[in-house]
Amino acid sequence: MPKLMAGAAKAIITPDRNVYLAGYGTVFLPWGHRKSTGVHDDIYARCLALADGQTTLAFVALDFISIYQSDMEAIRARALEKLGRQDVMVAVGTVHNHSAPDTTGAYGGVPRRYKQLIHERASDVVVEAVQGLVPARIGFASTKVEGIIKNVRQPEGGLVDEGVEVMLVEAEAGGTIAVLVNCSCHVDVLGKRNTLVTADFPAYLRRDIERERGGTAILFVGAQGDLYPRQAIEDPEDEKGLRTYEEAEKLGSSIARAVLGTLAGVKTASDVALAVRVSYPELPVENRLFKILRLLRILRRPLHDGKARSETWVVDINDAQVVTLPGQFFCKLGQELKAQMKGTYKFLFGLTCDDIVYVVPPDEWDPKRKAEEEFLSLGVNTWPAFQEQLPPL
Repeated sequence: MPKLMAGAAKAIITPDRNVYLAGYGTVFLPWGHRKSTGVHDDIYARCLALADGQTTLAFVALDFISIYQSDMEAIRARALEKLGRQDVMVAVGTVHNHSAPDTTGAYGGVPRRYKQLIHERASDVVVEAVQGLVPARIGFASTKVEGIIKNVRQPEGGLVDEGVEVMLVEAEAGGTIAVLVNCSCHVDVLGKRNTLVTADFPAYLRRDIERERGGTAILFVGAQGDLYPRQAIEDPEDEKGLRTYEEAEKLGSSIARAVLGTLAGVKTASDVALAVRVSYPELPVENRLFKILRLLRILRRPLHDGKARSETWVVDINDAQVVTLPGQFFCKLGQELKAQMKGTYKFLFGLTCDDIVYVVPPDEWDPKRKAEEEFLSLGVNTWPAFQEQLPPL
């Protein structure tokens, strides 16, 4: 069996001036948006690279609410150009951070030069991680966090995914290369009154893991379309004092404790079996608003025969499987997908390789709610079409 090579890297992507922040305000209209007034903590691009002698993968997580497919492709192309090779597979995702610069343009947007900085820094971490590949060992674990996540559609008793999947990568020579954490939750403890750039609760989650284990801590969110921190559900208007940095630290540190607790029992192996299957599902565009925004050139996403072409990966790594989700999939869909996935450890990387925004279960689709989940989606049939075109699990 091939031997694992691994590398990791991170780079600061904090803007050097005040910019519009994502996540609150009137979408795509030029008023009511927040502009940053400073920086509380840095935001990052973080990358884990894995190779087995034939396949080289690079998973990149950015501390933004989202980026367009064109930005992901630009980062990928820039990384390959810098590496001088075309055989590295690069998946770029975001953590859906509501207190980061608005890289989507929906809440005021960011300057072009900042977009260029993102492309440069994100591609740089791919280059650093790939060029820094060393003999390594990999292992996996699962844990749970209870009472910190709620379902925005059913705050009391609604379906939530409290599971946390963990990937530990260590150098053969000793020391941690990376700890990758996968859990399903909006990154949105800090509310609409916050005007400081921050990584929100992932800042504390990653800080605690890196202090204890070293290496680079990386977070990918899962099927989090309807899942939010308890603080966001219990204090939606940011009036009860729950949308604070202290609360963000509590949440991040509680997940970190669960992760660190389970790492003690992880068994790692240098033998690795990597396999990747990629598909480009073409999804029906049924949302009238989406079509209008395209006609007005507010949304610039190209269509192919009237459909949105996306991208998704299925990755096998020993007894773990990773599926990339190109948007905000509801928890129920994530659970359905996990039930079909192979392997003991099941990772869902949300908002990765694309962002088709919300993907709602057809039986929960309710336009009468006038909620953003129906408002910001391709339509009711996105999930069935996506399911049909998934790569083999």
